[in-house]
Amino acid sequence: MFKALRRSSILLCLCIAALLLAGGCASRMAPPALHQYVSVIDAGSSGSRIYLYKKTLRPGEKLSVETLLDWRPRTRNALSDFQSHPDDVGRQAIAPLLEQLDERLNALGVTKDQVPVNILGTAGMRQVEARDPVAAQQIYANARQMIQAANFPLAQVGTLSGQDEGVYAWVDANFLTNRLNAGSKTLGIIEVGGASSQIVYQADASSLSNLREISTQGMTYHLVSRSFFGLGQDEARRSMITRGGGESGSGARRCYPQGSTPVQPSSYDVAVAGLSISSGDYDYGSCSALYDQVLAAQDVRSALTD
Repeated sequence: MFKALRRSSILLCLCIAALLLAGGCASRMAPPALHQYVSVIDAGSSGSRIYLYKKTLRPGEKLSVETLLDWRPRTRNALSDFQSHPDDVGRQAIAPLLEQLDERLNALGVTKDQVPVNILGTAGMRQVEARDPVAAQQIYANARQMIQAANFPLAQVGTLSGQDEGVYAWVDANFLTNRLNAGSKTLGIIEVGGASSQIVYQADASSLSNLREISTQGMTYHLVSRSFFGLGQDEARRSMITRGGGESGSGARRCYPQGSTPVQPSSYDVAVAGLSISSGDYDYGSCSALYDQVLAAQDVRSALTD
């Protein structure tokens, strides 16, 4: 069973997945209940947002996780945008996030030393690492410096593989829907980010090769996890515009409404850096054909059955 989930919801709990896969089980803890805090900066290709989680471990019970902060600035702050000027990433992208975290902690009466901060980059940073590994290292180094300068404990900082990103999203979706139990049917997911999409589902270990095995909540699962760079919403839109003849091409305009009205602007910021459509001329069939071309180039079906 598949459910298409937006990145803002499916990646709500990247850290929850990491905790579950690490085997954090409450039954191992002695009374009373133990409360711990952790913060995650989800550094996606279209921007970075910060989360604060409170995890509670009680004897004989499953891990409980509460989201205490979920914040993203209005201005674009993707770490991958700093490839040409990595020394600015801490001040311009990380500091505003930490300020929000600090404000929330003060309201909760929680001290900074109790809250390790993680930065998990995804497809945008995978692309930077492929183009310019040195710049990627400098981006993360500057981000680490900002976290330490703000007196937060430093936790994991780096880029997730596409496969790991998909697995984390699968664990999150099934944990949040209470399906990680014996006898429960798990969800398959299609997770759409800005630059990549991930498809993950549980499979019979004897039917396919190249599966990912994970253990959590006392259960073992075999997963097909595939990541497709270029099928995220922004990169797919960029490819469709290119295949449609560019920003001024008639094909690209087929995916945007016509005219200028109070609810339809005369030009469109298509949410892809450096691109805009001057006017729309919407036609469903033509727009769908452009997207089909983008999908065909990825050969998704073959990738899922390898």
